Amino acid sequence: MTAEPATSRRTLEAAVAVCDAVGWDRIGLTLDSLHTFRSGTDLATVAALDASQIALVQFSDAAGGTPADLAEESRHRRRVPGEGDLDLHAFAAAVRATGFDGPVSAEVLSDELRAHDRHEVAARMHAAMAAYWGAG
Repeated sequence: MTAEPATSRRTLEAAVAVCDAVGWDRIGLTLDSLHTFRSGTDLATVAALDASQIALVQFSDAAGGTPADLAEESRHRRRVPGEGDLDLHAFAAAVRATGFDGPVSAEVLSDELRAHDRHEVAARMHAAMAAYWGAG
């Protein structure tokens, strides 16, 4: 579950409620940096999660301000981490505070990046992810 404003679960609290109902042994949260910020989720709420509640972290950046169309931004205008205005260091710190050590995936759905050489994009993404999560 994501705290994605473009879906029916608009807050992290609502996603947690679904997981509570289904059972944490059967489901976990996907924390997405873009959706966390766009949904207005307080990073203290993220930091208060138990690591076992998090299945996956998806990581990207975005331009500042509130976009006119959240779904369009999410699917076409994400930015490479560090190339936007989101406080990704604070997001990463909140995730680390939970004790989570599972998968962190770059999810940069971007029309702009699709036009570039895939090797160049991969190198940019690797460098960006290492800046926040380490080179390992």
